[in-house]
Amino acid sequence: LKARHHQLAVGGMSLVGARENERRMLSVGYNVYFIRVQAYALSAFIISVAGALYVLNHQFVSLEAVYWRASGEPVMMTLLGGAGTIFGPFVGAGVVLLMRNTLSTITDSGSLVLGCLFVVIVMVFRRGILGELVHHLAHRGHNTSVPAAEAKHVPSAH
Repeated sequence: LKARHHQLAVGGMSLVGARENERRMLSVGYNVYFIRVQAYALSAFIISVAGALYVLNHQFVSLEAVYWRASGEPVMMTLLGGAGTIFGPFVGAGVVLLMRNTLSTITDSGSLVLGCLFVVIVMVFRRGILGELVHHLAHRGHNTSVPAAEAKHVPSAH
């Protein structure tokens, strides 16, 4: 709820604008570079606080916590679920954890199958699983394709 409120606030809308159309934001007068630096600094602060709380809670940091998988898997989960949605990363996390647990009981090459599944889903669902579902539901009934009968009568530009 808080994330949705921030997304609809002026700062959230400027972030969306900077992501979607940088030229338009520049022409309106926004400093897109500053907006992106602010977003990066905020995310770095939140992650730093999370890391400090992790150390205080566990009193130990293993090498597993700083391995590439610790940062790579959340990116994979976000891309699978849908980076442009609030609940997309949760869907992606569910898919990755479900597939990892299921594949670990079936085969020893679970990471290979999960990687192939990741590539296929990213190629088929460009917006992620939830992103494509939201896009499909939002544009249901808005068919933008030209019917074949109308396409025959379009004059050519010779």
